Amino acid sequence: MKALLWGRIVHLNYNYKVYLLMFVLPIIFFLAFGLTAQESKVNIIITDEEETAFSEKIITELSESKPFNVHVLSRDSLYRNISEGNSEVGLIIEKGSFEEGRALKLVKIKDSVAIASFEGTLRSVIQKVQYEKTLTIEIVNVISSLNKNDPIDAVYSHVSNSVNEKLNGKMPIRTVVNDQISEGFAYDHQLQVMLGFMLFFTIYTIMFSIGEIMNDKKHGVWNRLIISPLTKLQLYFGNFLFSFTIGFAQMLLLILLSKFIIGINWSEQLILVFIILACYIFSIMAIGMFLVSVSKNIQQLNSIVPIIAVSMAMLGGAFWPMEIVTAKALVLLSKINPVTYGMQAIKDVVILDGSWNSIVVPCAILLLIGLIFMSIGVRLMEHKTDE
Repeated sequence: MKALLWGRIVHLNYNYKVYLLMFVLPIIFFLAFGLTAQESKVNIIITDEEETAFSEKIITELSESKPFNVHVLSRDSLYRNISEGNSEVGLIIEKGSFEEGRALKLVKIKDSVAIASFEGTLRSVIQKVQYEKTLTIEIVNVISSLNKNDPIDAVYSHVSNSVNEKLNGKMPIRTVVNDQISEGFAYDHQLQVMLGFMLFFTIYTIMFSIGEIMNDKKHGVWNRLIISPLTKLQLYFGNFLFSFTIGFAQMLLLILLSKFIIGINWSEQLILVFIILACYIFSIMAIGMFLVSVSKNIQQLNSIVPIIAVSMAMLGGAFWPMEIVTAKALVLLSKINPVTYGMQAIKDVVILDGSWNSIVVPCAILLLIGLIFMSIGVRLMEHKTDE
């Protein structure tokens, strides 16, 4: 198997221009779109009619959010700027909104990714400020009634129970758009662009590297390998290991570039991101194996791969978040697409600080997709070899 891997590496010398192109082009697009996304900001207009310390704290936190330019204006100015297209969305904090638990009002003309992003950020900010406020109040209450003889554990338990009781069942935010409750979702535009391009471009690299099997069959190398001391398992494993290494190296390079040049924060749990990417590469590799097994020649494979790659990226949310897709047929197709699970699992880890538990299901689905396509692909390949 070492000889097979060494042969693949040596063969790169004869085909290095293709691989070089597949590595360089993603880097150019990656940096161009990443830096553009870094500079673009969305104008948000807020009308604060409550004018309490709580509402001012919310506005301050939103102003510090990287994707938004926040402007505090009157209600009339808010409506005028929205109608003139100077801002995509406006937020009205009516008097008594937070004190009486009333819904906040979002003003918009149409739906967009930026608006969904703002709703998700608004929810996170209000949850954070609400928690800080409740915690502070309860600590003050406990300290004022503190008995010096009370043990520390009892004081801690008292504060914890009291805070949980105050927050339990209390939804800190509800936004109303056209009299309907809107939930929003967590979204980071820069991460969406970077992650989407990375998963999209590596589909080409992985599938074309698997396509080397077709070149081997064309030149008779495959038949010579079959009668060599290599077992079929070693033969397939060597090719898969080569494709996996190429795909993982490209992803690692793009992650490092995005981290140190563009400033993407891939979270402190980078190991979880790598585990998801490993499962993703395996599933893409398996689909590539399936395509190799059903293609008649390398030219046919080269014409199929771009169509499959673009379709998978579009249906999997690589170019836009799947949360804004409402067509049931498209949502259903996304459920059998590896890009969907790769995107969602990594966004959960990076944006929502997801743990091991949050990646178990998507990784299991990616592995299942990989095993199904790998089994079918290898079986079809063996059937063609026997003919």
